[in-house]
Amino acid sequence: MTLTVSACASREPAAPPPRTAGIEATGSGGATGAASCSLDRPLAALAPASRASATIAVAGLGSRTLAFVADQDTARVIVVDIEQGKEIASAELLAEPGGLLVAPSGVVAVALPASSQVQLLFDGKSLSSTCAVATAAEPVALALTPDAQTLLVASAWGHTLGAYRSSTLSELYRLELQHGPRAVIVGDDGRHAFISHGFGGC
Repeated sequence: MTLTVSACASREPAAPPPRTAGIEATGSGGATGAASCSLDRPLAALAPASRASATIAVAGLGSRTLAFVADQDTARVIVVDIEQGKEIASAELLAEPGGLLVAPSGVVAVALPASSQVQLLFDGKSLSSTCAVATAAEPVALALTPDAQTLLVASAWGHTLGAYRSSTLSELYRLELQHGPRAVIVGDDGRHAFISHGFGGC
């Protein structure tokens, strides 16, 4: 996969939020174990509008349109039925969310910058946590390849782009970047990832 910088800016990055010590994948926002760490289990037939993360992700479910919202104030993911204009589900997270994306399987992946993790939600019945995996420091953006077989994780403070196998979320490789990334998207050919940085020259 070839990496291409798509944008850059000139301001210095702020220090990352302090890492939360001793976060365990237990409790209401916890994980059930590595066996549940999969993005490609067919749980719900969702049609995501994008393969790249954002603080709001839109996906179609039959005739309905759902918005998945990363709420930093309450450390939750909220699901809103756009046509009905009301909240229909929510889930607690291990830490404040960054970007999130919805996989075609129905699983929601959420970057947790403060705890350096990616957390997965949805067990096939409800928007509950299924697992969390460690990443490089301060993951801020996620992207899926067109075949949905690989999840890319851009970590700002870690200055890395990590690639994870969707079926297990095991790390395939990690690339060092010159500057801290802020966003990532994969081209339709599945061969190129385009990365924007928070500072530095082009």
